[in-house]
Amino acid sequence: MSPGNPYILNLNGKGYDRCGLEDLCIRQLNRADIPPHEAELYFFIRDWISDDLSVTLETSGSTGPPRKITVPKESLMTSAMISGLYFGLKRDDSALLCLPVRFIAGKMMVVRSFVLGMRLFTVEPSGNPLSDWNGAVDFAAMIPLQVHRAFNESMGADHLERIGTLIIGGGEISAQLAGKIRHLKNKTYQTYGMTETFTHVAVMRMNGPAPGNFFSALEGFTFEVDHRECLIVSAHNLPGGRVVTNDRVILQDPHHFRFLGRIDHVINSGGIKIHPEQIESKIEPLVDRAFLISSLPDDRLNEQVVLVMEGKPLETLKEQTLINLLKKKLHTYEIPRRLIYIDRLKYTFSGKIDRPGTQNFIRESFL
Repeated sequence: MSPGNPYILNLNGKGYDRCGLEDLCIRQLNRADIPPHEAELYFFIRDWISDDLSVTLETSGSTGPPRKITVPKESLMTSAMISGLYFGLKRDDSALLCLPVRFIAGKMMVVRSFVLGMRLFTVEPSGNPLSDWNGAVDFAAMIPLQVHRAFNESMGADHLERIGTLIIGGGEISAQLAGKIRHLKNKTYQTYGMTETFTHVAVMRMNGPAPGNFFSALEGFTFEVDHRECLIVSAHNLPGGRVVTNDRVILQDPHHFRFLGRIDHVINSGGIKIHPEQIESKIEPLVDRAFLISSLPDDRLNEQVVLVMEGKPLETLKEQTLINLLKKKLHTYEIPRRLIYIDRLKYTFSGKIDRPGTQNFIRESFL
């Protein structure tokens, strides 16, 4: 891997030095009609090439309430180099930016392009960004929703396979989607990370001859668990040397773990701790609409499991068929005690289902 110059960027087919980037940012940010996603990109490029030694990031809430943190640029550069080594990225490789730059995953695609000397191409970070991209690219990062929608297009798999190495993060990957990914002929990985760790710290291969079951640490990172069985990530370049997460895991060894779910999503039903993400993975093929597993207060169980579905109620016969299928698929304590229908689930700005927001809504509306 040959590192690039952290102040030189090849953007959408044109090379810019530091002065050229300064002029470009001024011109673009002075446009009255600049789309928000482009403004985010140029604001970040302007901040990156400035003389400041740090940048401000906004956390997504993985380790607590969302907040702004200031981190050294050197830490982001180190993260970019670690990713480059693992994925075999090199100078003049092409990278596709199809994620919002307001979040760490989008920012790090820009940083990798600077640090590794990659050629960066940009498209609007829509639900299916590949509809605006017809070429081949060496490297791209997407969220599960984007991959899901790409598969639903007539040329979905072909478009995804034009990405040499695809990394997927920012949310849970359903069993059904994982099954489709397994047949892709490129290199596709699920990643684990957060703003506080400067994007991914562990990866898991999803296709090829030996798909993984455990996340594997990238170079320099080690893992342990706390008394809650939540993951602790350690590395010399992290603030304070380590980050304590709210993610419950099964730790295989200091370099491998299996993700179970967020501890703040755990449902305590009759003294049994239930991870909604695991139930959702089991029943995803049975439900033909957006849904999530949530809970409502229960006098006997403390919390009862409920299935919240987007859209109009199912007809009586179809609903009973779904209930019977759920009973066959799930353990007794996992079976939803109630089916709830709402017009639309709550979503975050990044397109993920807002669990707390949806749960608050159903508790206000269905108790």
